[in-house]
Order: sequence, then C-alpha cells, then structure tokens
Amino acid sequence: MKHKNTAIILAGGTGKRMKTSEPKQLLSIASKPIIFHAIECFENDPLITDIVVVSAKDTLKQIEDLLKKSGFKKIHKIIEGGASRRESSFLGVKNVPENTQFVFIHDAARPFVSGKIIKDVSEAAKSAGAAVPAIDVKDTLVEQENSFIKNTTERKAFKKIQTPQCFEYNKILSAHEQAARKENKNLTDDSGLILAAGGTVKIVEGSSRNIKITTQTDLILAEQIAQTTS
Repeated sequence: MKHKNTAIILAGGTGKRMKTSEPKQLLSIASKPIIFHAIECFENDPLITDIVVVSAKDTLKQIEDLLKKSGFKKIHKIIEGGASRRESSFLGVKNVPENTQFVFIHDAARPFVSGKIIKDVSEAAKSAGAAVPAIDVKDTLVEQENSFIKNTTERKAFKKIQTPQCFEYNKILSAHEQAARKENKNLTDDSGLILAAGGTVKIVEGSSRNIKITTQTDLILAEQIAQTTS
C-alpha cells in the first residue's frame, strides 16, 4: 500500500479577537471563505494525498455543508474537535487514513501557504522527523513586569513559528499520547509536543505572506495578498 501524506486543517477558531459573530475561518477573502483558501493550498499540492478537517462543534454542520459543495477531492474526513487546540490536533492525528507516513498540521486561518513551504517542511521532516516554517523577528523583544520593561533580549535567537508543521506520523502520535497521559495543557503547539517528548524539530524558512488571520487588520492585509496572487 502506498504511503500517504495527510494535511490536518484545524478549523476550530472563534471570532473573539476579530470581534465578529462568525468564526474567522468562515469569513471571506476574495469572495471565498478563508478555510477554502487554506484547503486549496493542500488540495492543489501533489505531495498531499488526503485532508482531514477538524471543526468546532458549533460550526461542524456549516463546514460540512460548505465542503460538500466545494468540489474538493482529497477530503478524507470532517470531524469535531476537542476542548483545546492540542486536543483537536490529537483527534486529527487519530483520524488520518491508514498508512499515513507524514502529517502536515495547519491552521485554517492561514490561507496563503505556498507549495515551497509544503515541500520544504516535507523534505526537512524526512531527515529530522519534525519540521516547522518560521520567519525572523523584526521587532525588539522585551520582558515586562507590572507594565514596565524588565529586560531586553537578543531577537536573533528567536523566530516566529508558522504552519504547516510536518511530522512523521508515529512521532507526532506518540508525542500527543504522552502529553495526554500527563494531562499537559500548557503545550498548545505541535512542535512543542515533540520537544516535550525529547525529540528535535528542524526549522525551515517561512514566508511573510503566510499570515495567520487574527484581527481586522489581518483581514485587510489578506485581501491585498489575495489580489496579488490571483
């Protein structure tokens, strides 16, 4: 049986910071829901064989209905997520197709991941077992205490992590199982689970276009990016 590469799209976000009544992944960019843009990145990529979409309970039916009309051919499952991002990611990992070798865990609110990033994290994960895209931190970083600067730090030592994060299936499954046994609720990032389990994670170059839509300003920027990529 041929090995599979499965993308897990985490679509459980809310509109709290966006200050909208509708979850951000269902808002539209260039006349399409944000989640459509995110899924298309993997639907159109030859490395990806299957897609699992993990939704919040409140939007599960709506997402199911939207995706049924979408024409996407790689959707393997649409499932209900858990109470946290970690739990939702774990459910996604447990619902991939049989014989999945690598998983690509991606935020539905990142609609502009490139084929280059997918390829780069895939190649890095083949050698390292786990890989993430990241970009440089441009702003000065400070540690604060009681609304005053306590310390400044050297930003060259830091990166801003993005998704998709790519993992050997057995490694990320084991890391999730370990975190669940320890009831470790502080770990919200999948690469953090690998580190907590004693593993290593390779960093590849991300992209400033691979934004995560969180605020109204992000939505305006996303419209501009969509216009330049169409």
